[in-house]
Amino acid sequence: MPQQELIDTFRALDKLSEKELRQANKYICDKLSQIRTRASMMAKYQFNIDDNVEYTAKYGVVAKGKISKINRTTARVGYYNVPFSMLRKVAEVEKAA
Repeated sequence: MPQQELIDTFRALDKLSEKELRQANKYICDKLSQIRTRASMMAKYQFNIDDNVEYTAKYGVVAKGKISKINRTTARVGYYNVPFSMLRKVAEVEKAA
């Protein structure tokens, strides 16, 4: 959306009543939810059981593992359920000696 259209939209919002603003807010929240759900589902179909993956865990630590189970919104990697949006495929998991 061009910058000027966005500015015009914001100005139009200033003229709305509280009830109309609540309706607009609900519409925007529903639309964002649809976008997130679609993105999550697309990410889900990129992974399979036994895929080698990595993800950034707490404090920036990169964890690697294999997917052992695929749930509705997460994949089981080691002991953890990790959201698909956090997973990245890797070629091979290095075994610690």
